[in-house]
Amino acid sequence: MSVRRLVRRMIEKALRAQVIPIGHLALAFEWEHLRRFFAHFAIDCVFDVGANAGQYATMLRTRVGYRGPIISYEPIPELATKIRAAAALDRGWFVEELALDALEGHATFNVFASDPFSSLHAASAAAEQQFPTHLRLERRIDVVPTAARRHESFDLAAKHIVILVNHLVANG
Repeated sequence: MSVRRLVRRMIEKALRAQVIPIGHLALAFEWEHLRRFFAHFAIDCVFDVGANAGQYATMLRTRVGYRGPIISYEPIPELATKIRAAAALDRGWFVEELALDALEGHATFNVFASDPFSSLHAASAAAEQQFPTHLRLERRIDVVPTAARRHESFDLAAKHIVILVNHLVANG
């Protein structure tokens, strides 16, 4: 944890207020909405599909205050390694290095220049026109997408689950 983040947390606890970093004011509304959503629906498990580097799960922990289990799915090996490092001290954060799809079987995962755009699906023509540098194909990874899988580390007895699907590139 950085010194800046540690000082921010100390100030927040002492003042019982939220310190919003410069440039993050718009995100504060999302954080508050998610806090209320999770409380209202008693969310007790999150599947973070397409977790990228784990930034959304980190935000759920640090800004929303969610303490239940998070299962992050990320097929890009380098990003899965980053998530594992971030989750190392969090006993409720599990990382699966795999792709999820509606069907199981062999597939090719497209890794684009901008990681969040990476997908099992090809970028649409409209997306390629709008984001040409982000959608430059860097490489392909052979994967075996998993349709459904019980997590080996704990018995999933959650009643209210949120599935966060991070898709930025529409197919079609």
